[in-house]
Amino acid sequence: MDKYTPQERAQIDPSSFFSPFRARKASGWPFLFHLLWSIKFELEPAALSLTKENQQLGRSEWPVFVIFFNVQGVFSKVTSCVGLIDEIKI
Repeated sequence: MDKYTPQERAQIDPSSFFSPFRARKASGWPFLFHLLWSIKFELEPAALSLTKENQQLGRSEWPVFVIFFNVQGVFSKVTSCVGLIDEIKI
């Protein structure tokens, strides 16, 4: 068990703040995993609600345009995370 709280760990080693596993050094894999996980939660609710509407109307196509419009929000999250990482490295 880690003897530090997440806030204390982030002050000691800022890279651990971005890792979902609280690793000592943030490698590309934990950051990528966290990014993909956030994309999943960003897109899934809208896609599921639209799929339910399509089922009620008797349609069976996948709601691709919902994913297209939500990608913009995901990219803004990615760029803000990357900007934060660049600031910490400096």
